[in-house]
Amino acid sequence: MQTVKYFIFFYLYPSKLIFQADTVLNKVVGSLVLLIFNWLALIVFGVFISTLFIEAGVMTAPVMEAKIFPNPGMALLLAGLFAPLIEELMFRIWLVYSRTNLSIAIGTILAALSYKLYFYSGLADGSQYIKVGVLTILIGVVMGCFSFIGLKKIDLNLMRVFKSNSRKLTIISSFIFGYLHLTNYKITPNLLLFSPIVLANYIIGGLILSFIRVRYGLIYAVLFHAVYNSIFILIKFR
Repeated sequence: MQTVKYFIFFYLYPSKLIFQADTVLNKVVGSLVLLIFNWLALIVFGVFISTLFIEAGVMTAPVMEAKIFPNPGMALLLAGLFAPLIEELMFRIWLVYSRTNLSIAIGTILAALSYKLYFYSGLADGSQYIKVGVLTILIGVVMGCFSFIGLKKIDLNLMRVFKSNSRKLTIISSFIFGYLHLTNYKITPNLLLFSPIVLANYIIGGLILSFIRVRYGLIYAVLFHAVYNSIFILIKFR
């Protein structure tokens, strides 16, 4: 319960939170406690509250878009490992500010956007995902390097901005992370209306991952994210 208290104070009462160095064991145990907390949030919002609104006739059951994986191994590799790594580099690495961290985030975001653009624009088809993946990684590396050079002149200003607005940026990042998961569903007016309920678990997950990233480190956020996704995948392919 101490971990959950720290998590809540991190957002609601940051001035009362005293950070102490955590051992590896404390970080692992804390991450496991928050993993259980995240699953409880899924049960509350994704099952109980959603069911109440659906049964009351005011909300239609959200329809998830089918994601086709040929086998559990590929699903674990892409959704259980690769996606968490990319998303943590996009949404969480820069929460602890440095010019390097922000440049990595910018490069990763541009690489991910380029990857999506190739397929949505028809420039590539599903058989070319490896080729496109390599190309977009190169784009991300190049743009990350350019960002690192370009940010040099405003590095100190950015550091002050991030330091004075760290909690706001963390919350904004978590909401963006949550709402990007709208693409997991078939978009309807009803879904958009009740999106705070449908996406609550993703938003809470983003807040938890942000807390873990800032307090425990990026590697723990990636591992937490990977374990969470992998549990879903194993349930689906059980």
